[in-house]
Amino acid sequence: MSRAYRGDPQPLRDFIARAHPSEDCEIAALNYTAYWVGDLRDREGDDAFMVRSDRRWHGTRMYVHLVERLHADHPLVDLNIHNLWLLLRSQRGLLVDDPDTTRMLAEHLEPLADSGRVSDLSREELGSIGEALAGLRS
Repeated sequence: MSRAYRGDPQPLRDFIARAHPSEDCEIAALNYTAYWVGDLRDREGDDAFMVRSDRRWHGTRMYVHLVERLHADHPLVDLNIHNLWLLLRSQRGLLVDDPDTTRMLAEHLEPLADSGRVSDLSREELGSIGEALAGLRS
């Protein structure tokens, strides 16, 4: 992340592409982010909560947090896209539950995918999110 903040996104992109080889890793990433943004309100004494699959959060704060950071010039844009993609796969109701954030998301997808500033994986994940949004309209 520090290299991405200094203008070199490739190490973070490589990490994203290889960091979640299992569902357990995806759960840990979501639980950590939920804790970090305040969706998981309980204080945790250690990292053991990260691997629990009993989601005690809905992702409302995380959804807004990630969508607000979907800008091509954000140094962690690829990580934000990946975490948003994971979140929406696990909490599909967020697209309907928060229509304002979903409208903002829809406005960001195409410009971000066409920016030339995100990885191929991020473009694929944005496409998947776009398909989910299209499914809402049909």
